[in-house]
Amino acid sequence: MKKITLLFAILLIHFFTLEKIAQAQSSNKFSIDVSGGYNRFPGSLFNFDKSVTKHPNHLSGHIKELGISYALDQKWSLSIGLFQINSSGQGEWSREGAEEELAKEDIVGTISGSTKMRTKGFHFNAKRYFTNGNLRPYLKFGLGLGWSSIEFNGFLRGHETESGFNFPILEPANDSVQRKIPVINLESGVEYKFKNNLSLIASGYWNTGFGAKVGLKINF
Repeated sequence: MKKITLLFAILLIHFFTLEKIAQAQSSNKFSIDVSGGYNRFPGSLFNFDKSVTKHPNHLSGHIKELGISYALDQKWSLSIGLFQINSSGQGEWSREGAEEELAKEDIVGTISGSTKMRTKGFHFNAKRYFTNGNLRPYLKFGLGLGWSSIEFNGFLRGHETESGFNFPILEPANDSVQRKIPVINLESGVEYKFKNNLSLIASGYWNTGFGAKVGLKINF
């Protein structure tokens, strides 16, 4: 009788332990993460906008991101991310047909100054974890859409050719470009769980440029 009672007690403890684990897992299906870091935008990406013929070699700045995730199981999760990237750089700037317009006015020169870009957008992602411990390496891939606003402020430096004396010219030059862009989000990083519902995140990424970021994840 004592053996049966002991066995029954062990089964009850085992049952309630499994139930608590299942409840803990189900209660942590959703998570929110906030992150930020460095962003570098290669100037070669301007080539996708055929109207921009001269541009800085690169833009540098920062990224801010907010994500909401749902865990499918211990290895996979789905998420949506909202982001904003602010970056800037120095260098030449020209739009298609600008040199022809200057030639019509008998002006030879270059336009250079500061280019600032702000990109806002979203992406849908799939995330793959490779371990289930407190330290969890992962890969993330996503697609989305972004809206870029580019502003250039600088000067036209050159000279006129009509008089034959080549009088110097220094004039303000300003331009702006608005465009909608596809977003490819690639991320490789690691999460470190330092409390039951809190994790630190560190990653390298590609999203309208590349960089590194750190963040905080909250499970609930």
